Formats: sequence, C-alpha cells, structure tokens
Amino acid sequence: MKNDKKHSRRVRNMVLSLAFTAIVLAVATFAWFIGTGTVHVDPFQVEVAVTEDLEISLNGVHWHDSVSISEDSHNQPAFVFPTEMPAAKAAASAVYETHTNSWGGAGLVPKSSVGEIDPDVSRLMFFEKASLTPSGGGYRLIVSRTPNNVVDEGEVDGYLVFDMFIRNYTGRNYIPELDILDEEAIYLDVDSVVRASDPTLAVHGIQNSVRVAFAQIGRVIGTTATEAADGNAAALLIQGISCDAAVGVTSICSRHARIWEPNETAHAQGAIDYYENACRPRLANAGTPPAMVFGPGDCGDIEDGVFYPTYAFARENLGDDQRHLVDVYDGVEYNGFTPDLVNGPLRIVDTFTDTDKVQPGVSRPPFMFLAPNSVTKVRVYVWLEGQDVDNYDFAAHGRNITLNFGFTKQRINDPNTTTTTPAP
Repeated sequence: MKNDKKHSRRVRNMVLSLAFTAIVLAVATFAWFIGTGTVHVDPFQVEVAVTEDLEISLNGVHWHDSVSISEDSHNQPAFVFPTEMPAAKAAASAVYETHTNSWGGAGLVPKSSVGEIDPDVSRLMFFEKASLTPSGGGYRLIVSRTPNNVVDEGEVDGYLVFDMFIRNYTGRNYIPELDILDEEAIYLDVDSVVRASDPTLAVHGIQNSVRVAFAQIGRVIGTTATEAADGNAAALLIQGISCDAAVGVTSICSRHARIWEPNETAHAQGAIDYYENACRPRLANAGTPPAMVFGPGDCGDIEDGVFYPTYAFARENLGDDQRHLVDVYDGVEYNGFTPDLVNGPLRIVDTFTDTDKVQPGVSRPPFMFLAPNSVTKVRVYVWLEGQDVDNYDFAAHGRNITLNFGFTKQRINDPNTTTTTPAP
C-alpha cells in the first residue's frame, strides 16, 4: 500500500517525465560563426517515466514505465545496465540495431534550425557556417546545409540526437489520418529547466542559446507494440518508422518539430555588451555585386528579462543566393532591417518558451500532441542556436550546463504543489 501511494504521487502530475542532465564544457572561446572552439559534452543520463496510459521504449520492442539512456548506452543495443536496474526497464532502455543516435561527437558547434524535417532522411534540417566576413554592423554570414542528409549515413557531429518511442493507451480507436483535432495534448512540465551548473559562471550565458526539439517522425496503431518481438515484422515496422507513408504508418514529417527555447528572457550582460559594441543599424542591400549598407546610430536595445525572437536559417544563402545577404544581427528588433521572410533564408522561429510552460490555468498552451491508441517515433535534438543573440564570442566561459525537462497531461498544476524554476 505504501509503495502504491508513493507511485501515485510520482505519476500524479507527470505523464512523460524526462530528466535530462548534461554537462557542457568549453575548451576555447566560442561564438556563433565567429570563434573556432567547440563545446564538449561530458557523460550524462536521460531518465524517462510514464503513467499507466503511456509506455516508453528506446527500441520499440520492450516497453516500460521508465527508461534510461546515456553516452555509454546510446549506441549499444546490447549494453549491460547496472544490476540494480529492473530487468524490464533495462530491456526497454536498450537501443535498436539500426538507430542513428549521436552524442555530439567531438563537441557541440553552433547550428541553426527552424524545426523543418527533411522527408528524404527523416531528420531535422540544420545550417552551419560556410563563411564569415566582418561587416559594418556585425558579421556578414553565409551558411550551408549541415550534411546529415545522406540516407545511408548517420547524423553528423555537433549536436545530440536520439530516438524514443511513446505508446499512448488513450482510447481504442486509432485514427490514421493526421489531424491535430483528433489528438491528445501533452504539456511541458513546469520543472523543465536549462541553467548553468555553477551559478558563478551563469553570467556568461551559454545556457541561454540552448534549444531542444522534438521531431515526431511517424506513428502506427498501438496494437503493433503488442505484436512486436525481437526481429519480427511488427518490431521492424515500429523501428523503421520514417517520413515515408509506408503501409500502416502515418507520417508526421509535414509538421515542424516542436522547439523548446528555455531562458528566453535571460540575457547575460556580456551578450548585451557584445551586441552593443558590434551592431549598427542596417539600411539595405545595394550595388553590383550587392553589399550591405549600414547607417550611423545604435541598434535596438537588448534588455535582460525581455523576450526577443530568433531569426533562424531555413535555407542556404550560397552561390546565386548570396543576393540574400545576411548580417548576424538582422531583424527589426536588432539592427532595424526587415529580412525577406518569404524568399530569403531567414525565418522567425515559433519556439515554445519557459513563459509558455508556466502560464496559469487554461492559458497554458499544449507542447505537442499524441494520437490515441498509437506508437509514435520521436527524434529528440539538443543544440546551440547560433542565431540566438545570446550566442556570442565569450559565452562558452559559462562551461557547465544542466538540462532537465519533462512532459505532463495535467494542464492545470496541483495547487498544493509549489513549483519554482531555478534561475538560469
């Protein structure tokens, strides 16, 4: 009885709880498209727990109410977990043979993404520096596509990514058609947080440019999980879920990944100072070949405690597209310039923020949606958004970053529970 009560308390407010702790270490000064250093990742572990109407798996075959994944286990299908871990949890925590998980390789480097999924490879699209030249108002930037679009190859280094499978028991009727009105809302847990592990180093602000994306790739009817066993057709169907609408698979790749932007209102003084020293108002593009034109004066103010949008890359601006010249501070709120958000390479990213997660009552917006009686394949990405104004040359002095995040079906928080989010 005591254990039952303890379990009830643990899952009462949490449907999918993902405790994610990462230590990020810098070895050199670092900046988006400016410095040459990388941010190295120490081992960390992900814990996932679910309630009675959800199950979680890293292989789509064995299911449990919690799983664990770490740097040691993320690419080891036969990984031997600690003996104190329950056998069922260990089985569900083993990854599958054909996964393309990555733990960042040599280190994290700045990337930019609007959350678009490449349907040819079922992966998030990223863009990275191709060249950089000082401009009259910052830095002129040209990007190329991060080469993670080769079908027979894995993800590239520079960010973290892993697959997880979520089984939702809600309802009996699986609706194969993709319609958000037929799906169940999931909320970002209010305890989700990204912060500098050492408060004395938080002043540098590298934690403020972290992004976490949840890319739903596709789903199948939930009963497929019951049929799955090692090596059989049902298991291969679940593991092989991709953007291709195979028989029995509903593709979800037409939706952009849900991007969580933690600490969206936090801006380190170093980032503000760097911005004020480098940024100048941008007027236009002119000349043949075209050049960026800047005027005198100051750019818009950046204030700690205020949210500012991210103008991230949605396409390359190489070759003929160099007519779409981009300065790192392009944006109405920054250098006053209005990018071409239709034909140009930049887009304003619709992120889910920490302010969204703590909205009271029915004002709290959903984070993502799951179909009833379904198994959904989700690719989780963690990266440093280079187009964030907080990603500046000395941000990596912050060194240690801790991430914790989770999900819940409870839209309204328990009024008897006081929850606070630690300062970044």
